[in-house]
Amino acid sequence: MINVEPKVRLATFLPIDIAVTARLRPNANQLVVREAAQRWVMRFLDPYIGGLDGAGWPFQGTLYAQDFGRLVSDIPEVRHVVDVQIFDMR
Repeated sequence: MINVEPKVRLATFLPIDIAVTARLRPNANQLVVREAAQRWVMRFLDPYIGGLDGAGWPFQGTLYAQDFGRLVSDIPEVRHVVDVQIFDMR
């Protein structure tokens, strides 16, 4: 029999700030797009239902600006994403 010594650690949530600059389609409502983008980002980062596969954000997962750009560009009113910046707020 092999002795196993399990280690349990609590997840640490780190504060971040994300800035997405997007060009919108004509007559798009900026407030509606902003709210939709915030919902998409919050869902993407959710530890239980987030991540690329919707199975939860992976522990020690790396944030990539391209992922946020892709998420936001899926909003119908967004013509294209100009820039994405991720800021570590620690």
